[in-house]
Amino acid sequence: MRLLLLDPGLAQRSGHNAAMLEEFAVQAAATPGFTIVCAASWAVDRAAFADLPCEVISAFRVNGYSGFVSDTESHETLLQDLLATCLEDLARLDLAGIDGVLMPTAYPVHLAAVARWLAHTPAVRLACGLLMPPRFWAGNARAEVWLGDLMRDTLTALSVRPGTVLYSESSRYRLRATEFDTPMLLPPWADATLDWVRSRTTADARAMDRTLRFGFFGAPTVRKGVHPLLAVIGGGLPHATSIVFALPHGHETLAAQWNHPARGVGASTLPRGNRAYLAAMSEVDVVLAFYDPTAYADQMSGIVAEAIALGKPLLVADGCDAITGFLAAHAHGSFIALPFGEPGLREGIGIPAARWRECRRAAAAAAPGVQRLKHIGRYLATT
Repeated sequence: MRLLLLDPGLAQRSGHNAAMLEEFAVQAAATPGFTIVCAASWAVDRAAFADLPCEVISAFRVNGYSGFVSDTESHETLLQDLLATCLEDLARLDLAGIDGVLMPTAYPVHLAAVARWLAHTPAVRLACGLLMPPRFWAGNARAEVWLGDLMRDTLTALSVRPGTVLYSESSRYRLRATEFDTPMLLPPWADATLDWVRSRTTADARAMDRTLRFGFFGAPTVRKGVHPLLAVIGGGLPHATSIVFALPHGHETLAAQWNHPARGVGASTLPRGNRAYLAAMSEVDVVLAFYDPTAYADQMSGIVAEAIALGKPLLVADGCDAITGFLAAHAHGSFIALPFGEPGLREGIGIPAARWRECRRAAAAAAPGVQRLKHIGRYLATT
């Protein structure tokens, strides 16, 4: 099997984009006859992926994470120009010998181009992940409307294309009044990663009777609630608690500024690769996914599922309905949700350890089920 992975947003060795490529590459290396080719951003740091057993090529001139602002009716001209550029980039890709195309993130403009591109190659299978709403790329309300319309039209066309699977991290993907039923697929773990996670989960039997370690993972952005967390730290942490920032590679200066062990705060950047990130998560007691609900009302976070798979409880914000909905369905009792902002976060960090022990027991009980959901075999069988 030869799989072409399309990821116009992949430029650095961090985030869910790089994590997914790494897991597929690890699985391919252990599977005879399975190879991966990744078409990434034009600006991809190929050297950062040199240790992975896959081919990474610079392909897309329009970065997948480009945002859009519309204050006039001129967006149609812009859209057609962007589509033309993306189609030119896609036309340079060699589909000879490719058994399937995987687009882990449905970037609206790129997906529209892919739909047009594959209209001429109906035999090629396509799987696409509907992970984020169009609002993610929209700089204002008008842009959100036209991106939503573009996405709706594209998904409507793809939903009737033979050999196409549209999946999400829940069982549905909603665009205003239009809803698409989807299979639920979480960002996958290779067999080797899953075996390692299971060994760490089984070995985690700490009593939680010492200083509780709350872990923040991923990019320190506003949407991930970093400002309330810094405000809580600035006002002094509750007794017997500490904060661990495990930041992606590239945030070394920020980590040095935030690292204050005497105040109960540890901050560092992680080496590249999933194993280092998962190892860091396995060392904390509670994972912070206390995100801004204006950004995460209908968006799941891969960090949430990975925390449960490692048997870790979570502190989350009210209004992050995709996150709390997933946890209620697959890890009941494993999380505490409080109002977003400094007061709610301070209250959560100050909750007695006994309550968090109950949440950890629920997370540990739910871990095997979420591990099965993240198994790459399930992913490959669906796509």
